Amino acid sequence: MDRAAGHIDEEVIPPLHSKTVKTVLNIFLLKCFSLFLTTALYWVIEHFFGAEAVGAFGFYFSVISIGVLLASFGFGNAVLKLSGAASNEYELADVSQTYRIMLRMAASAAAALSLLILVSAEQMAKVFLNDANQASVFYCAAIAILPFSLLEISSEVIRGRGKTNLYMIFKEAGIWVVAAPILFFLLSAHYGYMSPIFAHLIGVVILSVLGILVTQELLKTKEGIAGTALKIKSLLKLSFPMQMSKGLNWSSLWIDILIMGVFVGPDLVGVYLVLNRVAAFAQQISYSINVYVAPRIAYHYQQKRMQHLSQLTRDSVRYGVWIVIPFILFLAMAGKPILIFFDQDFVIHYLPFIILLLANFLDTSCGPVGYLLNMTGKEQSSVHIMVTTTLVRIIFLLLLVGYMQMGLLGAALAHLGFVLVWNVISLVVIQKHLGFIPAYIPFWKYRLQQK
Repeated sequence: MDRAAGHIDEEVIPPLHSKTVKTVLNIFLLKCFSLFLTTALYWVIEHFFGAEAVGAFGFYFSVISIGVLLASFGFGNAVLKLSGAASNEYELADVSQTYRIMLRMAASAAAALSLLILVSAEQMAKVFLNDANQASVFYCAAIAILPFSLLEISSEVIRGRGKTNLYMIFKEAGIWVVAAPILFFLLSAHYGYMSPIFAHLIGVVILSVLGILVTQELLKTKEGIAGTALKIKSLLKLSFPMQMSKGLNWSSLWIDILIMGVFVGPDLVGVYLVLNRVAAFAQQISYSINVYVAPRIAYHYQQKRMQHLSQLTRDSVRYGVWIVIPFILFLAMAGKPILIFFDQDFVIHYLPFIILLLANFLDTSCGPVGYLLNMTGKEQSSVHIMVTTTLVRIIFLLLLVGYMQMGLLGAALAHLGFVLVWNVISLVVIQKHLGFIPAYIPFWKYRLQQK
């Protein structure tokens, strides 16, 4: 590796063993730690304030997720691609200038969006929480959108520069580590059901400031090297399709929450959040591998190393599937005791929990289809697929949860249908574009066609 230029060469992209496995394991442990903290948070909220308060926190996070989607213009994935593909100091200087433009644009959009939410918070509380007095949930969400948008962009630069452990701290675990002692203090002071939301908001602000400082340090170049930022038109042409694709995927769970809130109420929404959070443990190995693989997909594709790209993605999926199977089996067998730990009434929703586990296994088996599209010039295709499948998901939710009144079972089936349709269509496009299929299903052999 050329240390001065920050070049990523073949020695830094080894097969998935030795140093790579250690990196992936660190990512996995940090992700599990983050999941443990968030699951513990849901337990604390449910234990002290009931499932309805868990639902309120879910709505708070839903608004943030959708707000970041609208305010960040897809800059997170765009800067991941740019910083991951940068092979010398001149390109790194260009990324630095582009990053500054991204922050300014995202901050302006987030501020405008936050103002809109602030003035309509009471009406939103009446519609989604059936209580205008809970408008403070949406006030806090409005405030959090700006720092969360900036943190989203900064953390992806950190990942693009190969600092995956640091990325996981800023993206996942860091907020909860900061929020935990704040939450303890607020609970001790009897601040009520808003305590978790206040703690999370403070954590977001602190991590956002630290993320910007760390990112500026990572993008430093030698004196005398002046970078040139992408023109705004070119930047939006790159980022907007990624915004649509990643944003719809990222907010897909929160679309579930918003639609469910209309038909089943905040108590069952809280139960669904817990089910989804526990089931998510099964997918974390795959997530950890994808965090490591994503910037390398961009690099290999730019360098036209298609064989390396094919081998990297197929190996990562195969290893991920075999590692995740024991987690799936364990969670399936221990699911009822785990749900009882939260509340005796949760166990009646064991079947939706199993369906969510199945959806996570299917997603793992199909591989990093989103990254393979967005990091290899197929951003528009990714958008078209995600828009189509999100509409399918909404239709499933309205049909199963709204019309057929299947509750959490309907929501879980809608999620499984979305995962299936999204991955099948994506694999067909990837096969035509890159000449290989990254999916891996144990004991099912198929011929991988190469260009």
